[in-house]
Amino acid sequence: MVIFFWLVSIAAAYQLPLQLPQIKGTAASYKSYDGYKVVRFDVPQTLWTPLLKAIDVLDIDVWRLGSSDVDVLVTDTALASLLALVPTELSNSFQVWIPDVQVLINMSAPTSLAPSDLAPFAPLRHYLPLSKVYAHLQSLQEEFPNNVATQIIGTSFEGREIWAVRISPDLSSSERRKAIFITAGQHGREWISVSSSLFAIDRLLRKQESSRHVRRMLDNFDFYFIPVVNVDGYEYSWNTDRLWRKNRQPTAVPFCFGVDIDRNFNWHWGGHAAEEYEIKPQWGISPCSEFYPGSSPMSANEARSVTLFLLNTTAHADVLGFLDLHSYSEEILYPYAYTCDKNPRDLENLEELGYNLAQAIRLSTGKYYAVGRACRERGFGASEGGFRALDIMGGSAIDYMYHNHVDFAFQIKLRDMGNYGFLLPESEILPTGRETFSLIYRFVKFLTEDQW
Repeated sequence: MVIFFWLVSIAAAYQLPLQLPQIKGTAASYKSYDGYKVVRFDVPQTLWTPLLKAIDVLDIDVWRLGSSDVDVLVTDTALASLLALVPTELSNSFQVWIPDVQVLINMSAPTSLAPSDLAPFAPLRHYLPLSKVYAHLQSLQEEFPNNVATQIIGTSFEGREIWAVRISPDLSSSERRKAIFITAGQHGREWISVSSSLFAIDRLLRKQESSRHVRRMLDNFDFYFIPVVNVDGYEYSWNTDRLWRKNRQPTAVPFCFGVDIDRNFNWHWGGHAAEEYEIKPQWGISPCSEFYPGSSPMSANEARSVTLFLLNTTAHADVLGFLDLHSYSEEILYPYAYTCDKNPRDLENLEELGYNLAQAIRLSTGKYYAVGRACRERGFGASEGGFRALDIMGGSAIDYMYHNHVDFAFQIKLRDMGNYGFLLPESEILPTGRETFSLIYRFVKFLTEDQW
């Protein structure tokens, strides 16, 4: 961490320019984060209530929400306002994690790519805007016509196509096959999730002849990827605001745009506590909130498109597993997200598989990913008393998939632990991709252990 602060300080001293090489927005149109920092609070269980209420009142952007700490994006003024609203004990329980967010945006800006750089390995090293993501997928379909099929599964509010990719050892076969369903890019600013899904697609195709492990993966399963679920938010993060999270559909408040797609699926939408205790939550209900779940379940085009595509897929395939790629915090999370008061039906199997996935990552790159229930990731431990607003945030993709369609559903929080947050440099793409593919390989092996 000290080394990181030193590097950021050097970058600031040299006044790195605002211009972002591959991002379309100009210095005038691209949102500046000058004066913003990321602060991490270590939160005793008894102080979650006042802190989260204050964050809610001030409409502060939460970057990471753990079981005992929280990362928030603030200016000096916002931090002072926050500290004025919380107990004095919290005044000494935080540290500045990223001292200058704009410097980090500049430092992590993607490399400009010429058209000739697209194929075949650019996604393994570089972040790609949506147009180049789709161009790359199209080139893979042309290169591997018997193994890759792309499909438009829906459109966003702004009219962008949402693509899915099927990978199979033989697309011409009418045999009913087992399948794994993988989504990425539900939140616009989580670029590493998109790159990691492209890495996995590439590895499945290019290693099918040379690797017996990949061959066995394809012998046993078809793979369905949606590399960019939130196409509008992802595009907006390239063109206008690098840290945009939600989609871009209008809300009831004219100046507040976007729905959190991962709160919009039709399973305990609105949350557990809202149903059980008949309370109206504050957190996440305001359309201006980063966690706004929408006016109703499946009100987001993206959530509907993913759901309909899955339903259509189950008509001709047995979908056994679901992986939802996110960032950041290096965690492997299983249901339920909407409550910690109810155990999933396959708790022991989910825990066993979760630790298997963490082991696969550790053996691949040495990283230690934590394993736990997704409700813990939302920032509460003991459920008695206190502020339950995060508990009521249902509507997650893993809960919906687990309840309706698959036995094994996981949300994967990729790198890192907060040194870069959502602003991972391109040097992190390859190792994160390797971790993702190692995880997918172990996931498949676990589901077909008797055949390996």
